[in-house]
Amino acid sequence: AWVQSINGRAKRPDLTFLLEVPANVALARVRSRRLTSVEPTEIYDEEATQTRLAARYADIATRVETDLVGEVVRIDGTPDANAVTRML
Repeated sequence: AWVQSINGRAKRPDLTFLLEVPANVALARVRSRRLTSVEPTEIYDEEATQTRLAARYADIATRVETDLVGEVVRIDGTPDANAVTRML
């Protein structure tokens, strides 16, 4: 509701890409990056939080009738970045 309220006057996008990545895959990527950087731990770096966020994005994407997101293109985000980029 908060995101909807702060974007209430924003122009509706024509197209929205939803990169779908399971929480365990997203967290494995974060942990892998941290091995080679000083990236701090974020509040979102919990599997339960990632799972809730993914479900919420999926819910919003299925409710196009709310005029929030325009046409939604779902993309499997589990392959590596180069493969996902080619899908776009």
